[in-house]
Amino acid sequence: MAWKGMTQGDYLAWERRLGFDKHGGLAKAAEALGTSEKTIQRLRNGDGDYQSKTMALAMAAVEAGVSTWPESAGRLIDVANETDGVTAMFTLLEEIGRRKTGGHLTIMRFTTNWRVGFRTPNDREDIEAMPAGRSFVEAARLAVVQAVTSPAEI
Repeated sequence: MAWKGMTQGDYLAWERRLGFDKHGGLAKAAEALGTSEKTIQRLRNGDGDYQSKTMALAMAAVEAGVSTWPESAGRLIDVANETDGVTAMFTLLEEIGRRKTGGHLTIMRFTTNWRVGFRTPNDREDIEAMPAGRSFVEAARLAVVQAVTSPAEI
């Protein structure tokens, strides 16, 4: 599954789910994501970078409750890009699985790609619907992004 980005509506729905649309939410959202209030205001007004995988991953981390990561949830992206990115990404996947799908997490390696999802596949069609990447980290990033941009169907 190729990253298609998120929309202003996706961002605003995320804010509503976490209560950041209430009084004081601008500062709270900025702090949670490790970014500036100006960036949050742009996302709210429709002028934000909705193609940013980094922002989508940070949003997923915050929603999954990964708030004890060093410095901020936004630090997760830096950790995932470091030498032990596999461990960081696996930790995030586990947390999303625990908090959103009752612990379901499926990781599959095939000859040509990896697939990661938050449910148990029942057939080939389910497997093909899972986010795929050439590496575990690539497939995992896509799964995390899907979890934050399509919360009802992950």
